[in-house]
Amino acid sequence: MKDNYSVVRNNSVINFLDINEVELRKNITKSNFILGCAKQHVDGVTSYEDPIFLTIYNNSKVVGQALNTDVGHNLLVYELPVSAVPFLVDEFTKYRKTCLGVRGEDSLSKAVAKTLAEKWNKSFQLRDRNGVYELNSLKMPDTKGLTLIKSEEVDNRLMFDWTKRFIEECDLNPNLESKKVATDYLKRHEKIKGYRFLKNSKGEILSMAVKHREFEDRATISLVYTPPDFRRRGYGKIVTALISKELLDGTYSQLNLFTDLKNPTSNKIYKEVGYEFIGENVNYIFRE
Repeated sequence: MKDNYSVVRNNSVINFLDINEVELRKNITKSNFILGCAKQHVDGVTSYEDPIFLTIYNNSKVVGQALNTDVGHNLLVYELPVSAVPFLVDEFTKYRKTCLGVRGEDSLSKAVAKTLAEKWNKSFQLRDRNGVYELNSLKMPDTKGLTLIKSEEVDNRLMFDWTKRFIEECDLNPNLESKKVATDYLKRHEKIKGYRFLKNSKGEILSMAVKHREFEDRATISLVYTPPDFRRRGYGKIVTALISKELLDGTYSQLNLFTDLKNPTSNKIYKEVGYEFIGENVNYIFRE
């Protein structure tokens, strides 16, 4: 059958999920960003004035999805054939004159970024390349008598400071002030309550990890951060293992996380506790 692409802007996130959730759930780890953003919007964890949800069809069959919350964030793309990219761009540019960039599988996100850059008379460049990891069997390290505690036991100022430092070190949301991004993270997690901290017998807080983008039986581990004074002691590995164990002992059957592939240390420690590399997620950003 001859290709006949069309792109539909869904009238709501509910409509988008009604059409696409079954397909997106076939690989929740790889569809994590787009499904996570949609579900957080439904749950009221995030709120945006004019989010764009797009479904891509070939004839009457759904072949891909795209989502953009606002101009300050990426256009998230998933699964669609590269030959459908011009149709996606034509529809998306009816509603946006710019956005931060494009995130998704490498060849697809690069093709979308290139086509949008030409349309908007911008340049684009690779910003980061993330490793996508999935946990099916946890390998517990020696926890050295350290314990995992919840955010209620930690000073809010420390939680804010470490979140802000993580954002700055990872250069997240470069177009926004790190203070604002950290404030938004903490507000979002008032409902999720996903922050966990590693504590020693002296009462010192050593490291942090956060449960993020959760679906009924799955969740993402994010914001793994150890302040400079406590690094190179294995605390990042331990806090990741302990939060993973807590979640797997609870209601979750599978966990995932994303790493900066330029950081060999983080990629190594996650593999050591059982996370398996399953692919890449790439972000291209626009320049004037």
